[in-house]
Amino acid sequence: MYFSCICATISVKLSFEKRGYLMVTLLAKLFIRDHENVTDPGVRQAYGILCGIVGICFNLILFTTKALAGLFSHSIAITADAFNNLSDAASSIITLVGFRMAGQKAGSAPYGGTEAGL
Repeated sequence: MYFSCICATISVKLSFEKRGYLMVTLLAKLFIRDHENVTDPGVRQAYGILCGIVGICFNLILFTTKALAGLFSHSIAITADAFNNLSDAASSIITLVGFRMAGQKAGSAPYGGTEAGL
């Protein structure tokens, strides 16, 4: 019995991972030019920006849904979880800034001899 539960859990997890892979592939086909050329730094940066934007959108949807659920159910725990999703969206914004800074052209000084500017 226990073994069958473990096998069922693994198969469900693998199917969700496959769906996630399919979603990223579909979004890449729609929004990234030359999405198959992952050796190009511009394409890799586009993948990072796309995933960051998708993460921000989903976290904002989760925040809104959980905030409304917490408001209507008068649950502090659900409301706190909503604000946790909002902070996750903020950290995704920081990730987007990092991708933009990493995509800048190298300066004349080797090994980061100058400061990164926003």
